[in-house]
Amino acid sequence: MYEEWLVVGTFIGAFAVIGTAIFTIKYSKKQHERSAMTDIFEMINDDAHKTGESIIRTYYEKGELMVSGKINPLAEDWAKTVWRNYDQAGLLVTNGLVPKNAYYTMFGKITIITYNMLREEILRRRKDSLEFMMYFEELATDCFTKQWKGRVTDPRTKKQITHADLGITASH
Repeated sequence: MYEEWLVVGTFIGAFAVIGTAIFTIKYSKKQHERSAMTDIFEMINDDAHKTGESIIRTYYEKGELMVSGKINPLAEDWAKTVWRNYDQAGLLVTNGLVPKNAYYTMFGKITIITYNMLREEILRRRKDSLEFMMYFEELATDCFTKQWKGRVTDPRTKKQITHADLGITASH
């Protein structure tokens, strides 16, 4: 009789340990998601980032963001701050550290607009480095195709941003 209770107790203890482990893993994953999302909030809501986006947008709307095929030197440092932040956000989203739909909802539209404004310079720099801003591009493309298609307006042309504007092929 004692041995039967010992076996039952052992099984109950083992299931409790397994249950605790599963709960801990799920809780830990949620904590990592919250932490990564907080990092994105801090990057995109940072004063330097917001100022950079505003400056880029002003030059873009005036048709002065690109000068002689390169980014306007007066906007270059701001552009570097902004595209670096979006590339880092894209890395977090791509690797599953941030829930995609939450990012698409909160930051998708501005990601698409910013990528569209900076795309020409990103493609120019990519000639020297094939991986340049690939996470930013993937993030903008995913935001567009999965949630915002046909609902984002270019700030200069006042027209809808299209697949072609973002360089999205039919296979994406």
